Amino acid sequence: MSGEAATVIRPMKERGDRRRSHRRPHLRRVLETHAVGEPSERENALLRLVFRHVPGTVWAVDRNLSFTYATGRLVNAAGLHADQVVGTRVQDFLGTRDPADPAIARHLAALAGERQEFEYRYRDRWYAVFIDPMTGSDGGVVGCVGAAFDITERREAAARLALSEARLVEAQRTAHVGSFEWDIPGNVVSWTDELHRIYGIEPGQFNGTLDGFLAHVYPEDMEATRKVVGDACQTGGPFSYDHRIVRSDGAVRTLRTKGEVFKDAAGRPVRLVGSCWDVTELADASRAQERLLSLLRATIEATDDGTLVVDLNRKVSVRNRQFLDLWRIPPSLAECNDDAALLSYVRDQLEDPDHFMQEVEEIYANRESDSTSQVRCIDGRIFERYSAPQRIGDTVVGRVWCFRDISERERLLRSALFLSDASRLLASLEVEPALDAVARIALPYMGDG
Repeated sequence: MSGEAATVIRPMKERGDRRRSHRRPHLRRVLETHAVGEPSERENALLRLVFRHVPGTVWAVDRNLSFTYATGRLVNAAGLHADQVVGTRVQDFLGTRDPADPAIARHLAALAGERQEFEYRYRDRWYAVFIDPMTGSDGGVVGCVGAAFDITERREAAARLALSEARLVEAQRTAHVGSFEWDIPGNVVSWTDELHRIYGIEPGQFNGTLDGFLAHVYPEDMEATRKVVGDACQTGGPFSYDHRIVRSDGAVRTLRTKGEVFKDAAGRPVRLVGSCWDVTELADASRAQERLLSLLRATIEATDDGTLVVDLNRKVSVRNRQFLDLWRIPPSLAECNDDAALLSYVRDQLEDPDHFMQEVEEIYANRESDSTSQVRCIDGRIFERYSAPQRIGDTVVGRVWCFRDISERERLLRSALFLSDASRLLASLEVEPALDAVARIALPYMGDG
């Protein structure tokens, strides 16, 4: 026990109770062995005031566990005054005589010479309790002195923190997201359990340094990783990047990392914190999607059909070069994503623009329909038009328009039909009527010419 505590107890006035008075000189002798100098009465009063207002209590007991001194808020919380406590036993204060009760057992252990530290719940409040043995002039234990401090709020805060940490761990496990922190001046890197799992190593196997982290980075991504970390430390603020790692089982995985660097008042980087999650499957899917889109673009551009894809809002999402060439769309409209603007431009090229526009509106009105027809231009070109809904699964999300120039095909077909009919007519034995008939069927082709 400290000398200050002893000085509080020594000046206490003798009380009438003989049971108390015969213990007080004995306790005084014990406490005097710890006293450092003789304090003033003013100092004693101040210490007594402090002890009365500590968030707990301070007490002393003899070998029979009878209180020889007690003060503080814990005594008040029990609805007692210090005078009512002195002379009673610890068991009376606690309301139990069970020697297995932690508080009683710890007092007995202190009487055996062992210092005790423990937490104890008393009347719905939690206290941090410290009990020290007191020795007499002959070195024997004559009692013990204790102190208890109310830690209820601290325990509740610790419980909330533990619950938050448990939820964070569960959330990281569910989302497969791990967190890290790098103490830059000390070069100490700490990982959460989930980040250990992502890297495929057991907690404790990571040496907790920047070089230890870099040792797991895929060799081809090493320089890029160093650059990201270096730039982040230099500029501060948030950063994000993808890199590959080599797990302990040799598997290569892709991680996405987001973090932030914090600086001190002098502008020096002191902490780097962030999170990582395994995006290997996502990265593989993205690369596969890129390959598929590249293939589709190449296929669309290689076809003879002019292709236009429009969403439900009639905004253009895809067009190919052949579509622009077929309809002779100028560069000023080449990147236009408004189907209405494109329709307005091409209608002047049509033989029957009103019929064409009516067909288009009917097709748009019936989202599930497929449609095929021919479109004739005033310059003699003929397009075969095909339209079908664009679907994702069973849901219609837009419409695909395809146009193919069949002008040459139609010309060859008509030529073949003409030759067939002319041959049939010329085979007649009546030459004059046959020549007249051939002249009549030739008029359309001569008109085209």
